[in-house]
Amino acid sequence: MLNNQDFALLRPKSLGGSDIGAILGLSKYRSAVDVWMEKTGKEIAVKDSLPLRFGQFAEEFVAFEYALATGLSLANHDAAVCHPVYQFMYGLIDRFVLNGDTPLIGEDGRIPASRIL
Repeated sequence: MLNNQDFALLRPKSLGGSDIGAILGLSKYRSAVDVWMEKTGKEIAVKDSLPLRFGQFAEEFVAFEYALATGLSLANHDAAVCHPVYQFMYGLIDRFVLNGDTPLIGEDGRIPASRIL
């Protein structure tokens, strides 16, 4: 797992889930060209919109309502998760849906797959 400072250094050199969606043409907010420009250090216009700001604002509320409606426990996770073999692949997972009551992160500092639904 990476802290936020490490993640900021990693982001320009790696591909995350949002990048992959854009590359595959599945994002209506970014294109493959946007990803290429970002990763090669080209200047790109910062996109800001009401739907983007609303989504960020509503995230906590939606997570709370999901937990309430399903009875499942959620755990916030602020660090980036990097694939152990393919270091260029990472993810920033906002919340994990927990399976049981044991801690999310094991004694070895890893998140076991059995811990997540």
